[in-house]
Amino acid sequence: MLNKLSVILISCYLFQPELLAQDSLQYRSIDNYAFTPGEKLKYSAYYGFITAGEAVLELKTDPVIVSGRSCHHAVLTGRTVGMLDWVYHVRDTYESYIDIEAVAPIKSIRQIKEGKYRYYNEVVYDHLNGKIQSQRSGEKSIPKYIQDIISVFYYARCELFNNLNYGDTISLQTYFTDEIFPVYAKYLGKTTIKTGLGKFRCLKLMPLVQQGRVFEAQNGVIAYISDDPNYIPIRIESELWLGSFKFDLVEYSGLKNSLAFVKDD
Repeated sequence: MLNKLSVILISCYLFQPELLAQDSLQYRSIDNYAFTPGEKLKYSAYYGFITAGEAVLELKTDPVIVSGRSCHHAVLTGRTVGMLDWVYHVRDTYESYIDIEAVAPIKSIRQIKEGKYRYYNEVVYDHLNGKIQSQRSGEKSIPKYIQDIISVFYYARCELFNNLNYGDTISLQTYFTDEIFPVYAKYLGKTTIKTGLGKFRCLKLMPLVQQGRVFEAQNGVIAYISDDPNYIPIRIESELWLGSFKFDLVEYSGLKNSLAFVKDD
């Protein structure tokens, strides 16, 4: 289920010795005005009128040391609910240990339980040397400061949403499903949407898939990001051939800034 949330879109083991001594002075420094430890976002997934699942993204309160670096610990959990849970039982967990200074992953964990399918992997990132160590596939070369599927959300909130012009294309490299996975989105301007929490001013983004040299829309997916310094997803929606899929923010706490509510006249 969580694979579909990659547009809008994780227990700690010892690392390889050569990854433990990285010079903190060599890391980049990203200004963060968008989020703070303790932030928690809860979403509900709707297929038509049916509540199909829920997801919770939480940034743990206390930093942790990973590979000698001070890190945020972000955890994303997703599960099916109601009748769908009987048909297709999902319990997915993603964890990301995100370097506080560089806003880039130092370690990521992916644990998938979907029906009878099981998948587990841990990836350790060596950004200074452009390498990752995957528990499943070994060492690989990567672009420096590549993001995982969770850290990309926090990095984008710090760096990518505050100076967009209509038609701009956002592009990022992520490491997901044990391979480099590019992420693209086109900015479609500002709008106001109404959810169960109220009305919000939002940035409207359309995820794209690259086909050769051409970018194409990804299954009609649209992401609505709060038009405020938090830049959190308010809604992700998609029109499918069997109906519509919607993913709405339903609860939140610990935000660093005020949300972009629109008051009724």
